[in-house]
Amino acid sequence: MKKVIMKKLILWDLDGFYVSEPTSTPPPQFGTKLQQLVYETFAAKAIPFSRVDTDPGITMEDCQHIDAKIGVHIVKTIFLCNRQQTEFYLYVTSNDKPSPALSSSAHGTCWTSIWKGGS
Repeated sequence: MKKVIMKKLILWDLDGFYVSEPTSTPPPQFGTKLQQLVYETFAAKAIPFSRVDTDPGITMEDCQHIDAKIGVHIVKTIFLCNRQQTEFYLYVTSNDKPSPALSSSAHGTCWTSIWKGGS
């Protein structure tokens, strides 16, 4: 791990994965209108928050770097539906749980649904 100093802000390079120091200010630019609305709502309702800037967290290993910086256990979610698109499942997993293959039904494995909804 190496220390990098940018604009008097200390950042850490965790095996090439960028995670900034936590901050309680909105980002200088918003990626989407929804992101802007969220931060405007936080300000309007005086809701405290803390955030970090990161590289895209694609894998659970990436999320471990974010976990270490902010002290919160991050989970990944997969939204699934059956072929008829009449039943929907939200699968939630963490880095300490093995992820089932998306074709698990072919192997006789059942999905454990945290939330199930139908049309």
